Amino acid sequence: MDLHRWLITYWRLSPSFRTCVHPTTPSTRLFKTTAARTSNPNCWNRRLLAFSTTALSYKVTTSSSTGQSSRTANLLFQYGVYGFSKHVNYQQASKEGYRVQELDPKVGWLAYRFGEDAAFVRDNALGVADGVGGWNGMAPNADPAAFSRTLMHFFSKEIEINGTNPYKSQESQRAPPTPPPSPPPSHSDSTEQHPAQAILQRAFDGMTIAMARANKIGSTTALAAVLQDDMSLSIVHVGDCALLVLRDNSVLFETKEQTYSFNFPYQLGTNSETTPKGAVLYKVPNIQKGDVIVVGSDGVFDNLFPEDVNELVKELGKDAGPSELAKRIAMEAKRTSEDRFRRGPFQKGAEEAGKFFQGGKVDDIAVVVGKVINDRSN
Repeated sequence: MDLHRWLITYWRLSPSFRTCVHPTTPSTRLFKTTAARTSNPNCWNRRLLAFSTTALSYKVTTSSSTGQSSRTANLLFQYGVYGFSKHVNYQQASKEGYRVQELDPKVGWLAYRFGEDAAFVRDNALGVADGVGGWNGMAPNADPAAFSRTLMHFFSKEIEINGTNPYKSQESQRAPPTPPPSPPPSHSDSTEQHPAQAILQRAFDGMTIAMARANKIGSTTALAAVLQDDMSLSIVHVGDCALLVLRDNSVLFETKEQTYSFNFPYQLGTNSETTPKGAVLYKVPNIQKGDVIVVGSDGVFDNLFPEDVNELVKELGKDAGPSELAKRIAMEAKRTSEDRFRRGPFQKGAEEAGKFFQGGKVDDIAVVVGKVINDRSN
């Protein structure tokens, strides 16, 4: 079976079967065909992009016949993204001319990278992932940054291919949808299907195969939010990134971190028992025009409380664009991370866990902001 035929079969299968595909199975060797087409076969970056942009392009063509749109019918985001590597200090970040590197369509990545953090933005979805830095130095092939960026890339790619509700996409292909496990009642209705979780599962499968083919080890946290046609926000969360929904100068909703213990988050990747099936799921109903969605890595929310973020958005005013908001939040997180005397969220968490830590926490920072609108001309 050639690569294109295998991919078509793989992406048409139900989610329950996709989760069984594992990088140690013989089928993963099929990716050698695509890797051989690149100019540098030893570069995992090129192999991954050949897989994600070339091999999947056939699926983009076939899915167009179903009439599925990758955009939600009623609402969409104006979006902005900003961030830094932990190696960029506040003084460097404050210099005129510092800017987030734009994604080059010729390269093919759909996710930004900020050190070991990664993020994607679309007009109907937002996401952030944080590669777990504890892997660094454990082995020559440890690369948590590759895990976070690859996961966010495939999440965005899945929406581009199948839209924001994969269950509808399956029905259009006459494949019976398989609902995910029932989430905790405290987070959402246990009888509902959760599109963001299904999308994360597919992205996780892609990441797992790509990292195995590249012989990379590592892991990442992840949080993504997807606008739905019923004007709700479907959220899937693994680890210690965070999301806020701000409305009328107040915090309407916030996620809670998933950790085994202090500074030890749930994560997806090498040697982790956590999978997207174990993710925390949320559904925020009645998303409205003017709502501001803020998604950030732990480099943001280890240094800023939700009330701090709300105040920053409030200070800039309702006319501030999402790029301006994302930059302001990222800059304030960077500034406070270098304040040795600030009692921020990370110090507070350390105290509650019986550990000593003082001041802000220097870390990679990734922020994405979506302002909800209902007029595509904006």
